[in-house]
Amino acid sequence: MQALLSYLMGIGTKLVNFLTRKRNIGLGIAAVGVGIIAIVGAGSFTLEFHQFFGVIEAFKFSNEGGLSDFLSTLCAYFGLLIIAIGVSMAYSDWRNERKERERKRVVVVELRGLVDTSDHPLLEAVPESLVGQRRSLLLDVRQKLSSNPPQVAQVLDEIYLMPRFLRSIREENARGDVQVVAGGIMQVPLLFFTGVVLEDEGNILVMEWDRINSRWGELAEADSGDRFAITGLENVQPGGEVVVAVSASYVASLPDIEKAFPGVPLVHLRHPKALPNQLWYAGENAALQNQFLQTLGQLEGLKVSMVHLILAAPASICINFGRRYDPHNMPPLRCYQWQRAEENPYPWAVEMPSAPEQPGKYVQHFLPEFDATK
Repeated sequence: MQALLSYLMGIGTKLVNFLTRKRNIGLGIAAVGVGIIAIVGAGSFTLEFHQFFGVIEAFKFSNEGGLSDFLSTLCAYFGLLIIAIGVSMAYSDWRNERKERERKRVVVVELRGLVDTSDHPLLEAVPESLVGQRRSLLLDVRQKLSSNPPQVAQVLDEIYLMPRFLRSIREENARGDVQVVAGGIMQVPLLFFTGVVLEDEGNILVMEWDRINSRWGELAEADSGDRFAITGLENVQPGGEVVVAVSASYVASLPDIEKAFPGVPLVHLRHPKALPNQLWYAGENAALQNQFLQTLGQLEGLKVSMVHLILAAPASICINFGRRYDPHNMPPLRCYQWQRAEENPYPWAVEMPSAPEQPGKYVQHFLPEFDATK
């Protein structure tokens, strides 16, 4: 059933894109001219040419359907004039679009940390509505993250350098001529950190990986109306630490959270339909971002010393939540990696930088009974 719904959603998206595609006004005008000539010649007609020194000077339509030769010829001239105007406009639009495509850039940031998506690169899934030359920024760190121990610190350095590549492109082009498209399948803390470092890079289109159909997709311009149910804010102590758990694509493991952070107050943002491959609405995504932002704002008002963030969410949520995090106006934050069925369910985290010029920090997390520092 889920596969059928995803398939129908893909068909619906293509239909909407077709119906809302950019029309060529010039070709439409030319079609009107063709229609006029077709109407004039609906009956049997003849076409007479008058030549002078072998060159066609004029021609005349003769319509046996009722219109006089003069009116038939006049309508034919009018139709040809409209066709000429339409073709001229179509050519002008094509030339302008070509110049725009040559001037603009679409930078595609793809993150590979868990799944090999080389058969379906994000670069090839960029919507045709985004005009401009494609530039790929691929970060494939699967080998580094699969090593034991994972080389998270090196990956953080690579993510931290991504804005330099983007700025080098912006230096060659006007800021408004560069569109960034981002997406990836990577460990949650790294996706969140990617959102943090990309926040200053202007307008960003975040695309999602469809796990059922194994393809990239754009969030639909709609809103399901579903929102987080937020609980636990009343238990937060001013100046203390807090765990913020976000259950979006599945419900975060509360026993694992209690095991890793015993006695730490929990604020839970739970989606009413916390299931995989469900959050495909841009309006809903934006509303959830706002709820997350407001929650961090309330915690800042309580002057909490550290937010331990547990994200059970798809990549688009992780990246966009990272983009909304402001280290200047929000509490210090660490985003944790969950390891299912491990003795230590949250073995490491990424501590977000307190200033833009600082990289993220790899932090190993130990269970309280094994933490030698206590």
